[in-house]
Amino acid sequence: MLQSPVAQGSNWPLHAAFLFCLLGTNGGQLHAQHWSDGMLDGGDWNGAITSFETTWSDSTPQRGKGFKPFMRWRHFAEARFAFDSALSFEADAVWSATQWERAGRQARTAETDTVWKRAVPEGLPLIGGAGRINRVVVDPLDTSRWFACAPSGGVWFSDQSGLDWTLMGTQDWAGMGASDIALHPDLPDCILAATGDSDFGSAYAIGLMQTCDGGQTWEPTGLSFAMAEGKTCSRVHRKAGDPDQILAATSDGLWLSEDGGVSFTRTLEGIFSDLLPHPGDSSVWHAAKRPGELYRSTDGGRNWALIPGMPSLYLASRYTLATSASNPAQVVAIAAKSGSQGLLGLYISADSGATYTEVPDLPNLLGWTVNGIDAGGQGFYDLALAVDPLDSQHMVAGGINLWESFDGGSQWACRGHWFGGDSASFVHADQHALTFIPGTSDWISAHDGGVARLTAGDIRDVSTGLEVAQVYHLAWSEMQPGRLISGWQDNGVNLLKRGEHAQVLGADGFHCLIDPLGPDTLVAAEYYGKAYRSNDGGWSWQPWIWSNAEGVNEQGDWNTPMAYAPNQPNRVFVAKRRVYWSDDAGASWNQTEAVAGPAIEVLAIARAADSTVAVARGTNAFVTHNLSEWTPYSGLPGLPVLDIVFNDTNANYMWLAFGGYAEADRVWTSEDGGAHWSSSSEGLPALPVNAIVRDNASGDLYAGTDAGVYVKTSDSTAWQPYKSGLPEVLCSDLGIRRATGEILLATYGSGLWKAPLHAPATRDAAITAINGAKADRCSGPLNVTATLRNAGSDTLVATTLIWNDVDTVSYGFALAPNATQRLTWPDAQRGAVSPGEHLTVRILDVVGLDGDLATGQLAGGPDAVSENDVLGVPWEHREGTGEIVMATLADCNPMESAWALADSTGQVWHRRQHFPIESVVYDTLCLSHGCFDVLLHDMGANGFTGALCGMEGALDLLSIHGDTVWSVSSSGAAGIGFSSGIGGEICLPLPGLSGCTDPTACNFDPAAAADDGTCGHDCLIPACAADMDGDGLYGASDVLSLLAEFGCLSDCTVDITGDGTVSANDVLALLALYGESCTE
Repeated sequence: MLQSPVAQGSNWPLHAAFLFCLLGTNGGQLHAQHWSDGMLDGGDWNGAITSFETTWSDSTPQRGKGFKPFMRWRHFAEARFAFDSALSFEADAVWSATQWERAGRQARTAETDTVWKRAVPEGLPLIGGAGRINRVVVDPLDTSRWFACAPSGGVWFSDQSGLDWTLMGTQDWAGMGASDIALHPDLPDCILAATGDSDFGSAYAIGLMQTCDGGQTWEPTGLSFAMAEGKTCSRVHRKAGDPDQILAATSDGLWLSEDGGVSFTRTLEGIFSDLLPHPGDSSVWHAAKRPGELYRSTDGGRNWALIPGMPSLYLASRYTLATSASNPAQVVAIAAKSGSQGLLGLYISADSGATYTEVPDLPNLLGWTVNGIDAGGQGFYDLALAVDPLDSQHMVAGGINLWESFDGGSQWACRGHWFGGDSASFVHADQHALTFIPGTSDWISAHDGGVARLTAGDIRDVSTGLEVAQVYHLAWSEMQPGRLISGWQDNGVNLLKRGEHAQVLGADGFHCLIDPLGPDTLVAAEYYGKAYRSNDGGWSWQPWIWSNAEGVNEQGDWNTPMAYAPNQPNRVFVAKRRVYWSDDAGASWNQTEAVAGPAIEVLAIARAADSTVAVARGTNAFVTHNLSEWTPYSGLPGLPVLDIVFNDTNANYMWLAFGGYAEADRVWTSEDGGAHWSSSSEGLPALPVNAIVRDNASGDLYAGTDAGVYVKTSDSTAWQPYKSGLPEVLCSDLGIRRATGEILLATYGSGLWKAPLHAPATRDAAITAINGAKADRCSGPLNVTATLRNAGSDTLVATTLIWNDVDTVSYGFALAPNATQRLTWPDAQRGAVSPGEHLTVRILDVVGLDGDLATGQLAGGPDAVSENDVLGVPWEHREGTGEIVMATLADCNPMESAWALADSTGQVWHRRQHFPIESVVYDTLCLSHGCFDVLLHDMGANGFTGALCGMEGALDLLSIHGDTVWSVSSSGAAGIGFSSGIGGEICLPLPGLSGCTDPTACNFDPAAAADDGTCGHDCLIPACAADMDGDGLYGASDVLSLLAEFGCLSDCTVDITGDGTVSANDVLALLALYGESCTE
């Protein structure tokens, strides 16, 4: 078995011979194939792996050199190998499955019983990205119409210039990739879509799809890859003046249709990454082939000629092309080096692409530094170029960062940087395509985090509504079911807490955990099993385990599995080359014997037997019954094992889910510990089953496939679709949240989803949230509510709740299945719960109709599912005596920074994180008399970035009058570094901020921390004191004079009440007299 010297995770049997060299046509020179070519060539996937391993065998992975993009592709690809002679995955299998679904959908009642909804709030995670976008196309006839192509999430549409996005129709192929679209100039609802992932190859492709109803339904064209699996499309165009002539660039050559897409002819073989028409001559076309060659056609794409004089195939791995209507004869090409994937050169043609001249002395436009002085890049993955249609001297280029030139490419400046370095704006890393908005000099970038645009000189994110996250895994809390954490490709670890969804860690996120005994304890993994831990609900993170040493710190799989023991919630498992477990939160670790071969990819722990653990890697699976020796499962079908699940009461009863495309081998079952196996695949499509989960209450099984979710009920032998409201998405993880009676779904390309269980209990109510337990101001009424969800099948009409184990309150309502109702705690008060303790709410009983509203009989009693009947949240209402304001000036990288206020006992009263980039955020805080520590934390230990982004960051504690009482900030552009060592102290009452604390006094000051003896009860206003202009009337002129001095604290000239200040009391006094005459 061949193993990677870097990842040690090449888990599949490989052919004995590999294609290491290809014979190019550029002078007959022999050149080495770059591994990225094999990513797009379905016939040589193993060649890509071997080439990659050879490249990195003696090297350490470096930032921005393409290592991570390749490993993401490999992780996706290995689960989908069909293990035929070409080892390619079968793209048409998804389309076949979805068409079978569509044909029989109306007849299957299971679909109509469930409605899938988004599991997190709409919009982007705070500080986070939406997910990867390959390209944005703008309608030249209506520039408010934008189309975004997601690599594994279909085509998205905005009619508001990117301000909001929606998936085009239901898209039966939404789980496939899209790389480009072509619009019909006369029929705006007729659209061609190039399927696949042109930059990455980690998605299904079936050729060109078409719609003529605005995306509601899609059908294949004459260019179909059903007979050539593993291919992908990169570009598609309709010919100007004759839209029935269509040209497409694919990894299987250049194709031409002259009958509107009914039939196609291949006019040139090879892997083509770009294709552009001449902006003024429809007979001239330009194409870029991988490895680096440029071609030109002068007869509408029927015949092609190789452009001479360009760098040899040995040097260039890939080109991207751009033209401008302002100078039709100009063609610009940017090239990546074949080895390092950094910038090879920028080439400009002045004769419509016949010859090119290189632009000398350029920075590395494809690297990761802001000044372009580093070497290398990942041009195979992100290589973008565009030229202004109004000014051919204005160019934009993209690799990891964004660069801009205004002199025809001679001088470049970094315009957008992956963390906002120097004076560049922040923009998410990895630019895949650039386009100028027709008729303007504003441009759009499609990148790994979504979409950005230049407008009014600023780069702004326009990704809201793009639900295209490629999520690896999710975890949730049963104790606090509103808490959900998930790991996203390219877009970090994202946490949903108290209704706020925010990115809490950057880079790639993988397995995540929430401690079942304490939801403030979180674990989040990076690649190869390095993981971080938070003990404060995601406010701060510390390294937990590593991936570069020995023992539990050894290197694991790219996507290292980890889990809490279902029957011992204080025990956590991590699987690398052996299985490790800890009973003390990772302070010490135990270990099994090593599992032979590469690192473990799948981990399952039996609830029924504490020491029974099953693992899998590649096509093999193993079991231990003593947390020591391993026994292989025999008789498996030779397909990738993607998931394992145990029966909750019998550790010998289990199910295995498989990759590949063998129809009878989707799920296997054993009832005797793996001695014998039987297929449980009836009703499943011939697609990989990526995740499987069992509802222990009902016995129902759920399977997440490459085309949505299926369910097999406990009384059935066949699976049935369970996906009403769910696009045909590629599922990556499943879980059952018992606290809400829901199934949770992570998808690779469509984000996070949830749905009610297929067979809920008849009478089941769940407390899903407690609202209003968090304090801000010291005064005012409390509004504390509990959210009750009907997780059962019966309509609920009443329940009794026990608040804080003391107050028993009954409620009446009519609550339909899956509906929610907020129930108020009538006796909520600040002293009801001690500070730092939890407020608990319990369901005592529920009453259902046991039928419909007209004929049903009332049926009451204990709730059917006890696991979701109690919820507790921290109580943060304290008997505060003063209010202050924290003003946070966020710099260009505020994701890493957070602050907290803790009293002398260490109890945190207030904390805040997740600040919008380059913004000012104000928080009103309720505190008591005494001293508080101001705690600052920064994940990157670089504090306010200062010089890194050319702007300051700051924290200021203010009195409610606006006085600064404590402050820390970066000094100009110098910055100030901190991890968690900078802080300060603030004590109440604040010096100099005393006043009248008697609420019955005329000059009562609610902001006063201590009484200064000035309280007065004679509320008569001095004669004509409010008549500022002396005209004998209390009118508009007086109001304007008062407002002009509002907030004055000393030497005030318009102080009506005589308390020495101009405040709200003066305004109220004047308004009470408004319109009357002034009399002495």
